[in-house]
Amino acid sequence: MAANPSAAFHWFSEAAHQNDPRALRELARCYYSGIGTEKDPEAGLECLTLAGKAGDEESNILLDMQNISTSEQAEVTSGF
Repeated sequence: MAANPSAAFHWFSEAAHQNDPRALRELARCYYSGIGTEKDPEAGLECLTLAGKAGDEESNILLDMQNISTSEQAEVTSGF
């Protein structure tokens, strides 16, 4: 990540508005981690989903991992 998180967020946002899948993935990471912006998991998921739909394989892998984690959590909590 760049030495200036706010600038990195800005430039990832600019590139994401041009539908750059890698920029969308990095923007998702910024939102999930609060890098250069406040944490916003919903915006992160939206960016990651758009990146995956645009063909970014890493984003699709991350989405699959997140879906597995979410379904495992649902199984654990449904047992209580």
